[in-house]
Amino acid sequence: RATAIAVAVLIVAIALFTRSIGRHREADRQLRELERAITARAKNTGAYPASLSELGWRLPPIFFGGPLRDPWGRAWIYRPPSKDPRFELQSLGPDGVPSRDDVTRRPGG
Repeated sequence: RATAIAVAVLIVAIALFTRSIGRHREADRQLRELERAITARAKNTGAYPASLSELGWRLPPIFFGGPLRDPWGRAWIYRPPSKDPRFELQSLGPDGVPSRDDVTRRPGG
């Protein structure tokens, strides 16, 4: 009986770990695609978008027509360039609070 419980706990742990890896991969994919879309829009119009929703037709292939949410269900954080010539994209990761497990990129410049 103890062995069966240990095996069940191990299976659940593996499933949760695998799901976590999948979400991080999806966050990385979305991040790369958002970066490309923002950069392409800036090249075509000469200006960075003020918000992600300004990317318009570029968004459905990234989010498959769904809401602009990271794999954990929270809105992506986008900060357009101000004094620094780079924009910032960020997901607060699995825990939803600013910490070391955030997914962040500051491309451009």
